[in-house]
Amino acid sequence: MKHVPLFESQNLKLTAVDLEKDSQAIAAWTYDLDIAARMRADHPVRPMAVFEIKTLYESWQKDSDETGRQFLFAIRLRETADGESRIIGVLRISQLEWVHGAAYLDLIIDDPEHWQNYAREALDLALRYVFDELSLFRVTAVIAEHNQPASDLFKLANFTLEVRQRQAVYWNRHAWDKLFYGLLRPEWKMQQLAGETA
Repeated sequence: MKHVPLFESQNLKLTAVDLEKDSQAIAAWTYDLDIAARMRADHPVRPMAVFEIKTLYESWQKDSDETGRQFLFAIRLRETADGESRIIGVLRISQLEWVHGAAYLDLIIDDPEHWQNYAREALDLALRYVFDELSLFRVTAVIAEHNQPASDLFKLANFTLEVRQRQAVYWNRHAWDKLFYGLLRPEWKMQQLAGETA
């Protein structure tokens, strides 16, 4: 079996979030209503200032350090010839339940073009970390019904729509269903084996 780098793929790599360098870029993403809503799930949607991004990530990192129930990554394009490694997204693995081998996954990518080009690759990196490194048994992704690109991505990656909460998300003056997609480790392993033999 060949060695596969844990944090790198063909076009991307997972790194730590550098709050000094990355906060400005992440704050700029929150002018997208959908990203703003996902960054501040329990608050009214609005763009976030750089200091708010830093505060949010510091609280997430503190929770990660104190409880071991959360992991945060920056999603970056691999270095170009000039040595740049631009952040294009963030990955949050949260609400880990070590006893049950379960966690939630949230994938945010900065713009639709990058989503189209790199979302599947980023998700594959995330799943490799969740199942191979953390040895979890299941992962859940929660999205709003209006987020069709994310819904398509999770279906393509063999996630199953497990729960539909009716009109549980109010976004852009409309009530949408909240969708819970789940993937089990054996399902992911079967997909990996199918990919190796294809």
